[in-house]
Amino acid sequence: MAYDYKVLEMKRVPLKDLVIGKGQVRKHHVSADINELADSIRVIGQLHPIVVCESAGQPSKFEILTGQRRYLACKEIGQEDIWAMILDRPVDEMEAKVISFSENLVKRDPDDADYVDLCNYLFKIYADVKVIAEKTGLPPAKVRKHLKYATLTPKLKELVDKGTGSGGLDLRTAERIQTALGQTGEVKPEIVIAISEKMRTMGGAQKDRVVKELEISGATTVEEVEEIAETAKKAKIYVELRVKLDQATNKALAKYALSEGMKREHAAQSLITDALESMGHLESEE
Repeated sequence: MAYDYKVLEMKRVPLKDLVIGKGQVRKHHVSADINELADSIRVIGQLHPIVVCESAGQPSKFEILTGQRRYLACKEIGQEDIWAMILDRPVDEMEAKVISFSENLVKRDPDDADYVDLCNYLFKIYADVKVIAEKTGLPPAKVRKHLKYATLTPKLKELVDKGTGSGGLDLRTAERIQTALGQTGEVKPEIVIAISEKMRTMGGAQKDRVVKELEISGATTVEEVEEIAETAKKAKIYVELRVKLDQATNKALAKYALSEGMKREHAAQSLITDALESMGHLESEE
């Protein structure tokens, strides 16, 4: 849905007449690299105007909708005014957030925390992932991701921020752990830490078994986490193998599976195991 504002004029606006509006989507690390931007403006000038509108709360001021970093950089170098495009009407906070976000989307990417803030702000208004995706231009899957992140406990957020490569957790696993632990009571930080430490040296299949066991039985002590982790390490590890069969072999396998009351994949697994055992390549388990 297109908004019905228009650019009234573009002119230089005194910095003293500008205020940073509540609708700014970028709230985290706003001043990062601001010195570089200030140096750029000092040397080659302001290449892109900011966008402002009349402030509804302060009639004598203009509210900055996009370009707060350019505004801050101009203040730093002592500039008295700035090029600005002035919209023909004030905009409300929700519309201002979407305008701010849209501009940042094609410039320096906002932090993930900025995405989370915006998606959760808009969800309170619309309660609809599809509408948020349409208004922000984000894929629905990313909107859902940022909404889920906001529901995590502080410790789980910390581990997701850390990343799987540094001993942290992926978002999906963190969400499953929180849901599993929540079934048996409080999601305690020490339990979360114990789970992540145990998972640090595990492969994907073992991690999945830990989470599945947590979903079944939960865990309220570090000792229970250790027991679940040891069980997961001792369990069989299965490898998925994809093979191509000709039509005749596929029909034969389907017929065998039906006669044994098994799924085709389980029938294939059974036949391969039996064949390897009969040839002495696989020791049968007691």
